[in-house]
Amino acid sequence: MHVASSSLPLDHTVRSFRHQSAEASAQQQGSGGIHGFPVSASSTAARIEISDRAKLLLARANAEQTVVQQLQAQVAALRHTASSMGLGRPFDILDNVTITTGSGDDVITAQRNATINAGDGNNKVSTYNHSTVTTGAGDDAVDTYGWSTVNAGDGNNRVSTYDHSTVTTGAGDDVVDTYGWSTVNAGDGNNKVSTYNHSTVTTGAGDDVISTYGWSTVNAGDGNNRVSTYSHSTVTTGAGNDVIDTYGWSTVNAGDGNNRVSTYNHSTVTTGAGNDVINTGNTSTIFAGGGDDIITTAVWSTVQGGAGNDTIRVGALSTVMFGRGDGRDEIHVNGRVTLQISGYSASDVTVTRDGDNAVLSFKGSEDSITLKLDAGSSATLKFTDQAALDIKV
Repeated sequence: MHVASSSLPLDHTVRSFRHQSAEASAQQQGSGGIHGFPVSASSTAARIEISDRAKLLLARANAEQTVVQQLQAQVAALRHTASSMGLGRPFDILDNVTITTGSGDDVITAQRNATINAGDGNNKVSTYNHSTVTTGAGDDAVDTYGWSTVNAGDGNNRVSTYDHSTVTTGAGDDVVDTYGWSTVNAGDGNNKVSTYNHSTVTTGAGDDVISTYGWSTVNAGDGNNRVSTYSHSTVTTGAGNDVIDTYGWSTVNAGDGNNRVSTYNHSTVTTGAGNDVINTGNTSTIFAGGGDDIITTAVWSTVQGGAGNDTIRVGALSTVMFGRGDGRDEIHVNGRVTLQISGYSASDVTVTRDGDNAVLSFKGSEDSITLKLDAGSSATLKFTDQAALDIKV
């Protein structure tokens, strides 16, 4: 907004009008028509003429004063805007704007299609759809709607968006809430991320809490992470004691640590070294790393316990893989299952009975398998040389 300036301030003009009005009133009094002095007929017309002129001047002065007040309000608003851009005071605007601020605790409100570049400080930014928000270091609070992009710097940030948004944060304990079809890249720190379906979440090192719905992908870094998803999801975690809960048709890759993984049917679970607890449903595949693992699955599943003294529970028509050096495993069988043995031949195996249990020992090794067979259950040992050995209750 451009305001033209003059040689005299507007309030000076108002004072001038009022001064002229006062002079006119004094002239009126000097004519003898005031304070009890007689007024001649000849002076009456002059007095009336002066009075009308005074009224006109006063009316003009009042009108000019209204203009002054309006201009002063506009100037104050402009000063407020300039101050907010430089000093971090509130700055409210509308659509299709670009705002850049420096260091300081800024409060910025925009609407759709806005581009916000807030510098370092504890900023508070609020926009609508299709906006881009970038903040520097500091504890920022950013609220946007769908189809937005947020790049928050280091600090303990709080970011809230809707569908189809992308959020990136730096190091710090961030809280990020989005809806479906969103992408979140949270840096190192103890982050808390919540999304809906068809989302991708990546976090750095730290103890993260991540919650998504189906068809999502989660990549959590090192730390004691807790991840919860629904069906058709993929979860990968780094080293740490992770807790992962998914539904069916999911894939889990948990790193080293004492992990706890729970899925439903048609899932694949892989874990690193550590004492893991894994529960799945039907038609699942489990590859557990070194450690004393506890694995429970249902029918038509495949399990490899890896090195360590594992406890494995499987349903009918499942396969358990056991190799040389895998340790002393205990396998609970409900139905007919297959034990795929590698590193040994059938002649290396000795079977001894212990009630309803069968204990398999291997020549020249401390490896062993204790089969705990439910009533009517059986196990078939298959070797790499195509030999087979049936064990029944």
